[in-house]
Amino acid sequence: TLVFPTFSYSFCKNEIYDPVQTKSTVGILTEFFRKQLGVIRTKHPIFSVAIAGAHRELAEVGKDSFNDDSIFGKVRQLKGKIVFFGADFHSGTYLHHIEQLHGVSYRYFKTFTGRIRENGQLYDDYATFFVRYLDRVVKLDTRRLEQLLLDEGIMKSVSLGEGKILFVDAQELFDVGNELLEKDPYFFLSEDSTR
Repeated sequence: TLVFPTFSYSFCKNEIYDPVQTKSTVGILTEFFRKQLGVIRTKHPIFSVAIAGAHRELAEVGKDSFNDDSIFGKVRQLKGKIVFFGADFHSGTYLHHIEQLHGVSYRYFKTFTGRIRENGQLYDDYATFFVRYLDRVVKLDTRRLEQLLLDEGIMKSVSLGEGKILFVDAQELFDVGNELLEKDPYFFLSEDSTR
């Protein structure tokens, strides 16, 4: 089963989210994949994903962006792998799943409301998002985590042309990330972030 992020923040900007029509904002490959025959897309209006393959039940996600009923939790429970194909490790939204379940102090729950169009019908809906505080300095810095994962052989790196592909087991990343946050609640942040 392949799962590609097709995130769209239109819902947060009072725009209608339509799983069929709303474009992915996270890369041309994700938008290309979304449009392929047999691909389905989740109804989550912020962190949607496109899915092809046997595990179509992944499309049944809850309204919380990062809990165990989110796509991030479901991929972890299925012992999925996370692949960074042409994307830097620091673009990994999965880290917010770890932050939320750990309960970091530099993020809080915010509910977004808006409209979804499905099968030609419009309806009101909501989604919760574990957002960072805007009145504090909260800068994600994943360099230490990335290096640790590579050094320990938990994450693999393969060269491809001028770039690289990174891949890591979702459960292993969750376990390591959680352990690091237990020791240092700000491990995912830059040194100049508010402590």
